[in-house]
Amino acid sequence: MDNLPDEILCMILSRVQSWFIPDLILVCRRWKRLCSERVSFKFVNMDQYHIDLQKYIIQDLFQIENVFWTKSKNDYFKEQFFTKYQNLKSITLKEYRSPRAMTLIGKQKHLSKLILSRVNMTKTNELANCKNLSSLTIDHEYRENSMSSLPELNEELKPVFQNCKKLCSLKLISINVDDRVMSMVPAKMTRIEIVYNSTMTDLSLKHISTRCHFLQSITLHYNYKITDAGIDHLAMGCRELVYAKITMNFGIDDYRTFVNLIDRTKICNRGSLQIDNVLKNRLLEFSNSSPSALSNKILNLY
Repeated sequence: MDNLPDEILCMILSRVQSWFIPDLILVCRRWKRLCSERVSFKFVNMDQYHIDLQKYIIQDLFQIENVFWTKSKNDYFKEQFFTKYQNLKSITLKEYRSPRAMTLIGKQKHLSKLILSRVNMTKTNELANCKNLSSLTIDHEYRENSMSSLPELNEELKPVFQNCKKLCSLKLISINVDDRVMSMVPAKMTRIEIVYNSTMTDLSLKHISTRCHFLQSITLHYNYKITDAGIDHLAMGCRELVYAKITMNFGIDDYRTFVNLIDRTKICNRGSLQIDNVLKNRLLEFSNSSPSALSNKILNLY
């Protein structure tokens, strides 16, 4: 190893498993210098480190590409981390309640994947600066003295949808986006998951069907205002669908909605359509009573 040029050694060190990164500086002075001046580590799991090691990671490493940080509630360390490391490609973050969270993450020009859980989403519009963002997950939000249904979040999401043209995967859990926001959903979407939404209506699904012709996967779970008409919109516009999970949406009660969806899309493999058992049983009864190519396609799903 001593004879390897710095460039090769940096490539090797950058791929060291996260758990062993703090040990690298103890090997020799050369390794310590490279870690603090040249090595861009591929992945760091901050959950693996004691708080003292987290401080070392923040102060002494040169660069990090991907970070996973879900357990610590130390907002001060997180603020230091995201202030220093601004070339991150993916971030998985939980329990970051500083109102500066979105401002700091919005400076990540190379960010392509972002997973947020119970993070302060004040100034969500700052994410519009992440032009390379291709995957966005928001699982609940945290905002002082408010709920995730506040109209501010909807207004702040609009520029994100407008400016992040590469966004192709969207997952929103307990985030009450409304129909106006979904009218701006990026056209390159291939995967959408909307879970626990009490404001979105069939109009949002019409917007998706009109804009997202390359959509391949959709999950709709506990969306209180979605009806059969919304699923019909998906069947008409999203012909590339190969997977759908549509469950516990109490406005959907007609099995023929799914006959239409199966007929017009590429949903054909076992397990690729998940629906409530009552509707599933009616769907199978229809298939068994009316033999046809479509009936065979439905039977193949189960």
